[in-house]
This record gives sequence, structure tokens and C-alpha cells, in this order.
Amino acid sequence: MHNSRESGRRLGHLCGAATLLCSAAANAGSQQFQVSWEDSSWAVESSARQCALVHEIPRFGRVRFEQSSGRRMQFSMAVDQPPVQNQTVEVRSEAPPWQHQPGVRSLGKFELSRGNKLLELPHEQALRLYSELEQGRQQVFRFADLGGGKAEVEVVLVPVRFRTALSTFKECTAALFSLDFDPLVEETVYFETASDLLDLQARKALEVFARQARRQPNVRVVLGGFSDARGDERYNLELSRRRAAMVTRFLRSRGLSGKLIETRIFGTRESIDPAKNAKALAANRRVTLWLASQ
Repeated sequence: MHNSRESGRRLGHLCGAATLLCSAAANAGSQQFQVSWEDSSWAVESSARQCALVHEIPRFGRVRFEQSSGRRMQFSMAVDQPPVQNQTVEVRSEAPPWQHQPGVRSLGKFELSRGNKLLELPHEQALRLYSELEQGRQQVFRFADLGGGKAEVEVVLVPVRFRTALSTFKECTAALFSLDFDPLVEETVYFETASDLLDLQARKALEVFARQARRQPNVRVVLGGFSDARGDERYNLELSRRRAAMVTRFLRSRGLSGKLIETRIFGTRESIDPAKNAKALAANRRVTLWLASQ
């Protein structure tokens, strides 16, 4: 009896260190990729305009919850070896073995891409995965062998240390410029110092944007007016407003209804580049246009 318990402990330790080997032995014809519970980690990568929560999966690839300035959080899965054929992945949420909780939650089926970025999920699905991991549940991705064989593949996201990294990730995302919608199209036009006039390049970009907006039903246009950091706050807010108004007039002259155009004024907030050189100042003198669902 003692030998049996000791063998079980050894097998459990081996499975923690080499999950793929144990899964293949336990379930012939299938492969499972996941980091061991002991080695599981979620790392935060941050910059001035982007935050990511990254989980490495040995011998497979990595997943990322990523939020960029002006974007809502998305999820992606990247692989070291891209698939050779198109296929679908089934995603489900399970309680990890140590919780002994019944029930499997289906999170849907999604098409896989054939490049190294195997899967990208928009905000709603990304938020569901994020929430399930925050509850301590592991996420399981099941699909056919990427090499075109008949074996089934399971990729497991282990929730161990997920919540440990969340506070740092949330601090990072709280500092980002955020939108309350997912843009369908984004365009930016730039201005000369202290000017609200549209140059030829800006007019060409707005022509293309207007055509895209007219072709799509049930959309709205959101404009964001910005300025560089020179001058006082009141002046820069007014200049940003005038720039957005100029873009609005141009879009209306191209057939877009003013009722579908929403303006948001930011002034010097949300600088693309905080430096004070000529290139950085030029990048901040802008109006960004977003096409969004109504």
C-alpha cells in the first residue's frame, strides 16, 4: 500500500513537470500542451501605449491578453509551428484538478488562422476568458493536430499565478487612453502648428474614410481632436475643437450626416509621443477618426 501511494506521488510530480508526456501516455492519439502547475507564470509587459499579460506554453507557443491605447482588451494565441490546414478550435472552461468542482463551461468555437498567430479573439470573448481565469478556472483549447495528422491537441491555460499578475496589469491598463467601443476602421490626419487647415494628404485620407463610412450601414463616426503640448490648456482644447470641426465639415461635404458624427476633444492628453522634438510634436497635432457600430 505504501509503495502504491509513493508511485502515485511520483507520477503526479512527473505530470507536473512534463504534462505533454503524461497526457500522451494517458490518452493515446492525443497531445496536451501546458506549463506545469509549479512553473506556471503570467508576466506583464508594458509600454507607454500598450499592456500585455503573457503566458508561455512550453513546446507550443504563448497567449496574450493585450490592450493598446485607444483599444479594448483582446486575446491572441501564437504558435512556434503554424498549422498546415484550416481548422476550428473548441474552447471550454474547467475547474483545475485541485478544486474538485464539477461542470464544464463551453466558451464557443472559433476559426484558426494559418500563420504563427493562430487565434485572435475580440473584446467580448477575451473578457470571458479573462474572467474565467480570474475565477481560478483553467481554459482548454481543443483542435486537430496542427501538422495535419489525426491526433487531437489540447492546449491548457493554467490559472496559477494569474491573479498575482492582475494588479500590475490593471495598473498598466488604467493609464492607457481608452475607448468605450471597438473601432471598425481608424484613420488619423495631421495638422501644421497652430493650424486647423486640411492639407492635401489629409483630404485624400478623409476621402477614403468617407467612402468606407458610406458603404457600411448602421455605423457612426467618432472624432478625437488633439494638439501638441505647446501653449496653455484652454488654447489647446479650443484648437483641438477647431480641428475636429474642420474634419466634420469635410465629411459632411462628402455625404455623411452630421447626426452620425460624434466629437471628443482631448487637447494635449493622450500624446502619441511625449518628447518635445519636432517629430513628436507633429505626431500629436492630429484628429483621429474611428468608424464604430451604432
